[in-house]
Amino acid sequence: MQTRSNFQISAGLMVVGTCGALVWLLYTQARAMTWQFDDLINLRTLAGVSTHAGLVDFVFGGVAGPSGRPLSLLTFVANYGDWTGNPWGASRLNLLLHSLNGVLVFLIARRLFARVPGQASMNVWLAAATAALWMLLPIHASSILMPVQRMTQVSAFFTLFTLYAYVALRARYAGTPPIAGIFWLSLCVGTGTLLSVLGKENGAVTAALVALIELFFFDRSPSKSIVQRVWRLWIFAALLLVPAALAYQLVTVWDGIQGRFIHYRGYSMAEHVATQAVISWEYMRQILLPRAALLGPYHDGHAVYGWTMWQPYAALIAWLALLGAGLALLRRGYDATIRRLGKFLLLAIVWFFACHQIESTVIPLELYFEHRNYLAALGPCFFLVSAGGALWALAQKRKLVLLVSGALLAVQIFALQQITSLWGQPMLANEMWVIHNPGSTRATQALANDYLRLGFREAALRISDEFARANNAIDVAIQFFPKHCSSADAHELQTRFAAIQAMIPLTKRPGGIPTGIAAMGNAIRKGECPGISRLDYIGLLGRMLDNASIRWNPAVRHHLNYEMALTQMEEGDVPQYAAYAQRAFLDFPSLSVAQAVALSLFSHGELERALEWVNMALAKAPNKMVREAWTEQLGSLRNAMLDVRRQLDHASMKVEETEKEGAK
Repeated sequence: MQTRSNFQISAGLMVVGTCGALVWLLYTQARAMTWQFDDLINLRTLAGVSTHAGLVDFVFGGVAGPSGRPLSLLTFVANYGDWTGNPWGASRLNLLLHSLNGVLVFLIARRLFARVPGQASMNVWLAAATAALWMLLPIHASSILMPVQRMTQVSAFFTLFTLYAYVALRARYAGTPPIAGIFWLSLCVGTGTLLSVLGKENGAVTAALVALIELFFFDRSPSKSIVQRVWRLWIFAALLLVPAALAYQLVTVWDGIQGRFIHYRGYSMAEHVATQAVISWEYMRQILLPRAALLGPYHDGHAVYGWTMWQPYAALIAWLALLGAGLALLRRGYDATIRRLGKFLLLAIVWFFACHQIESTVIPLELYFEHRNYLAALGPCFFLVSAGGALWALAQKRKLVLLVSGALLAVQIFALQQITSLWGQPMLANEMWVIHNPGSTRATQALANDYLRLGFREAALRISDEFARANNAIDVAIQFFPKHCSSADAHELQTRFAAIQAMIPLTKRPGGIPTGIAAMGNAIRKGECPGISRLDYIGLLGRMLDNASIRWNPAVRHHLNYEMALTQMEEGDVPQYAAYAQRAFLDFPSLSVAQAVALSLFSHGELERALEWVNMALAKAPNKMVREAWTEQLGSLRNAMLDVRRQLDHASMKVEETEKEGAK
């Protein structure tokens, strides 16, 4: 019996491996892909990891989330040679992690299906089907082909490993585990959840997924002993870990969350939640019946819904109806097969929403990202495979199972082939994404930049102008302003400059301004834009800094204050330069800014101001690890400046002694 079981597991792994090879082959069509919009901000210091200080600064200086995501950043060190010339090299490692996660899905599913009456005998094949279907889902393409979204795979790896460890350890205990068992299970789940969070913050859902597995697949003692009550409390706490954390955030930083919605996202929390109800069905459609043209990285122009509209209510009613259907099948099914179908339908729904409870609820994140479904899609996969297994058990239904399964896989493979080949043709992809996401600022910027790169300058400027005017997109207008400087006359540039100024009071989503403000400022400071002086630019920056939404956003203020500092330096005003540079640094502390400002002050003869700056920068380092790395980097610069000061002091003393000797 053991030999047969080992043979089945080996065969199942071969199926998963074959699927992995197919997935790898399909993704190689994207070899000519490009970096995406979040890559630069998160990986900008990767080039410095060849030194100890640079490595520490990169791994522990992350800005993607509250934790900094050091475990995810650590994996990018393997792509040191790929930055910045080979984005496919980074995504290739993403694909490897995706394959490893597929193996973990197989191992977890095998143990879970083994606990399902009526499906235990074919648990290996059901598990292999689950892993194969999940690995092939086209909705995962953006999480694999956006290099920085490796954070999703790293976090998911620790979540899946924790689930597997929990299932394996939990199987040792019949019924309710003893106190010692509860301790070891808690240690397993706690450690795994922490590691997953250090990969990406939504790893906190790991505890809830463990609780769902416990509720749906394991039996508990019916007694009311103290151990049983402790265990029920443990499950309850795991389910409520994330909701409790979200409630705490809402209570303690309510004004901050509301402000970020209004001043950064441009809509209210109520609108965000209403829109997420609609988007949840869009996600489900793309999981089950994907359409390649609608898959991609650019959904920042998604429509916003409110509770005065019918769509959110329709979405909620549909979910409640589906949930009710699952409960009805589970409780009133006329045979075990129907009840099992209801059980897996309920699991699919609650699993899907458990995985979305951080990224798609009340936290002011972007409305729509496909990578949020990386683990959420497992719920529907479990349901589809379990339903297929139930039909397969009925001998007369096996042809139907083969037909439906084959059609489902064919749809997934075809859509995956389309989307990966599209990513491999960046210009065509950007054109498609603009067509299907006409309100996306990022898609328009990417397409316009493609046109510029290929020499279609007029087309690039035309589509950027049209988008900026139609959407009051100040970020697009700023980004492409320098492109007009080489061909437009002073009057036209002044008109464009005035149009940007007119957009400032209407700006409610300023997050894209940093994309182009540095290039615009550099062109003006160099005198490349006729009719626009540095003083004009200082006035523009000042008006932008007075905008309520910009004042509320430290990341945007950082760039504007730094631009103001650089321009003030060009005007010869060193005190103003130092003041604005300090504001920029305090808004967004970074080693590169600290070094640049210190060197600039030093080169302009402001030695004492430069030393004060270095001391302030070290005191404001984000954390202890980063402070040590910065001390290593800035310490040598400070020592050099101290040497200069000693030499100046020594020279001054010599001069004084000479003067005294002359006086005698």
